[in-house]
Amino acid sequence: MIANPQDCLFRSAPKTLLIALVVLMCSFRVFSESYAPWIDAAMPIINISNKHRQAEAWGMCSAVNRVVSEIQSAESPSMAKNSSNRANGAAIAAGMTYYVKGEEGIRYTEDQKRASWKLSQEMSKSIPEVQSTAIIAELETLPVDVWMKKILANLEVCGSNSDGQQLYIDAWRDTAASGFLELQ
Repeated sequence: MIANPQDCLFRSAPKTLLIALVVLMCSFRVFSESYAPWIDAAMPIINISNKHRQAEAWGMCSAVNRVVSEIQSAESPSMAKNSSNRANGAAIAAGMTYYVKGEEGIRYTEDQKRASWKLSQEMSKSIPEVQSTAIIAELETLPVDVWMKKILANLEVCGSNSDGQQLYIDAWRDTAASGFLELQ
């Protein structure tokens, strides 16, 4: 038994694990019914009305893509970079959920806008970190093959939500470019 499973998984990215990931990706349809994703696939993430649950779902997409990026880093650096970019976009969506959902139906003062913007930037960092911890905790309790199937199920859900994620990325860019609110 490996004392710290993520050391093996993320630091050395063993070729057999990468091969297993590719095999699982190719045969994903066979397994997807058996391994429910951490993210509810029943509705688009952007339609989740509770901003906290929506941000957690985006955070999970960020964490899953970050894990996949680390797995791919040794053997497939371009694919790893692509997964890292998706992780960054989902992290932005997690934070923007608080900014956009906070404004709905409420007329913010300038101070409230600044505070909400600051919160959104903090949440874009902390929520994916919390979700990463949850993913690694499952790695410590599940067989690796089951864990990998859950990762793949989540990748599919996250991929199907890329349009909603892009809406938040565009809103973030527009807000950041406005000059009114500063990036941290």
